[in-house]
Amino acid sequence: MVSAVGFLVHAKVSFDGRRAELALLRTIGLSMKQLLFLVVMEQVMVIGVAVTLGIFMGAQMGTTIMPYLASSGENAVVVPPMAVQIDWFGFGITFGLLGLVFLVVIGLILISVYRMSIHHIMRMGES
Repeated sequence: MVSAVGFLVHAKVSFDGRRAELALLRTIGLSMKQLLFLVVMEQVMVIGVAVTLGIFMGAQMGTTIMPYLASSGENAVVVPPMAVQIDWFGFGITFGLLGLVFLVVIGLILISVYRMSIHHIMRMGES
């Protein structure tokens, strides 16, 4: 949930901050198809880097912290040793839901870009 909300906030802030830039790109000759493709590629790169780093850092954190969690607190060796186990079904459900949220947010951004009024945005920059 935190990742989904974080991505939603990032997408909204990014779009609002770059609205004039997107309108300018449209004004200098980018077709709507090219502009939409540019926005999709930006979001896919952000999501790809975030998910890749998140999985890598989570795995590293798990292997680093788990031996300390296996300690009994009395310096006794825990038998059997702690083994990292991944619930692939839960992992799949979580990533499926997160993917669905990403697709909905990207769709909303694309709709916002498509409905963007170039003339209104460019006039706002004059004042």
